[in-house]
Amino acid sequence: MNKTPVCTVRKAGLFTTIQDTGRIGYQHLGVPTSGAMDMYALQMGNALCGNPLSAAGLELTLMGPALTFHEDTVIAVTGGNLQPQINNESIPMWATRKVYEGDELTFKGPAHGARAYLCMAGGLKVPVVLDSRSTYTKAGIGGMEGRELEGGDVLYRGTVYDGPCPIERRLPKASVPVYEKRQTLRVVAGPEFDTLTSEARMKLLREAYVVTQEADRMGIRLQGPEVSFHRTGDIISDGVAFGTIQLASDGQPMILMADRQTTGGYARVLNVISADLSKAAQLQPNASVVFEQVTLAEAQIAFRQLHRSLEDVYFAVNNKKWR
Repeated sequence: MNKTPVCTVRKAGLFTTIQDTGRIGYQHLGVPTSGAMDMYALQMGNALCGNPLSAAGLELTLMGPALTFHEDTVIAVTGGNLQPQINNESIPMWATRKVYEGDELTFKGPAHGARAYLCMAGGLKVPVVLDSRSTYTKAGIGGMEGRELEGGDVLYRGTVYDGPCPIERRLPKASVPVYEKRQTLRVVAGPEFDTLTSEARMKLLREAYVVTQEADRMGIRLQGPEVSFHRTGDIISDGVAFGTIQLASDGQPMILMADRQTTGGYARVLNVISADLSKAAQLQPNASVVFEQVTLAEAQIAFRQLHRSLEDVYFAVNNKKWR
């Protein structure tokens, strides 16, 4: 570990945690995957900084932290636009920026989107727990002692960056996501989709739902037209995935997110496709959501297109083959 910290947290923000690409391979033991809510934003930030895509960065929620840097480095802020500033001057999103010892990074607040990601050359160094540095606060593991950041915390870089200098890299506009207040999420049918009445299926795929205040890393509860079953919606507890849409007993849908439980007993009627999980992660309370059903083949094409953007940036920064 570097002896000199890369930065100190002066103010922690609303809910700031260290996240990487997740704790893969332990769900059969009841351990959630966790990891970044908006995986595209984290991985693109790492790609811009010349890091492995799995490097740990900061996930910032609505109100970002205030950080003081103790060494020169390169950073990138991606995801929702929380209006980042260096020494009270605005800096661009989805681009690299050189910061110097003594610089202060702050955020004015959300212009659009709910979560931003701060990546820096070399990633962040914290202990690895079950093959991941991701924070899972419910169990108190990963990240900064298993908790959200607090004022006074000191952060260290994971490695000394020795690759090509990733300064003045900006993501092409076509690859920058748009986080709208009325968001269409593409979905595929879930295992219990056929338990819905025909009227309920049409309603679920036609009407708009509103994001409630119960929206966090575990899941997003929606409010809208009640959906009914032609037989019971309760199931024997079974596996769930990132983006699974369950119907609660009140007939209202909820989208399971990064810190979801590993199994559930509510009907799994739909699943947000992988390419649109980032859009779901950026939903703020009171935003509206419309579900659009697509085929599995269409979902796979969208996933490949998303990762092609990552591949292009990673190759440009590292000047080597994608891996």
